[in-house]
Amino acid sequence: MGDKKARELYQAFIKDFFERLSKIKWDYSFYFFGTPHEEETLEYFYHLSAKYQLKMHFNYQPELKFFDRLAWIFQKIHEDLGDAFIHLTGTDIPDFPFSLIKNCDDPNNVILGPDLDGGYYYLGAHAFHHQIFDIEYFLKLGHSVFAATKNQIEKLNLKTSIIDEWSDIDNLQDLKNTLKRSRNLVHTGKVTLDF
Repeated sequence: MGDKKARELYQAFIKDFFERLSKIKWDYSFYFFGTPHEEETLEYFYHLSAKYQLKMHFNYQPELKFFDRLAWIFQKIHEDLGDAFIHLTGTDIPDFPFSLIKNCDDPNNVILGPDLDGGYYYLGAHAFHHQIFDIEYFLKLGHSVFAATKNQIEKLNLKTSIIDEWSDIDNLQDLKNTLKRSRNLVHTGKVTLDF
């Protein structure tokens, strides 16, 4: 669809995500890790957080490999907040199933939301478990990201709770699937658009 349309679409995803998030009565602080490292990025997300009245702490994502970035995020939040429970997801899921997400008091439990592409769209865990992203060994064995993460969680003697399968949007087919899914969910009443 081209860079311009893709950029506009992802901006719409982010706005939809923030708007739906703002309607949930959670007393949380939101840590948002964005790119690129420009003043414009900071202004964009602080404008959104003010518009939707979210208590947001913005940080630039470090320039590391993807799973090293996730580990860094967990370490950063642990340094700032101590034993916090982290809900980790992306903003490329305009119909994100917030109703599935629960806090977990058990420090030895990790919650995974499997993605249709073999990864995961959601991970919930206590902040001191940054080692769960050390999955390179399992990836080299040919495991999917989801399976590699689950194996690493088990290797650390932690428990895994699996929630419903969902998906983010990485390509045009994902977008078509999301539009179809959203229509079906609204029709069946599983998801309400005005959360």
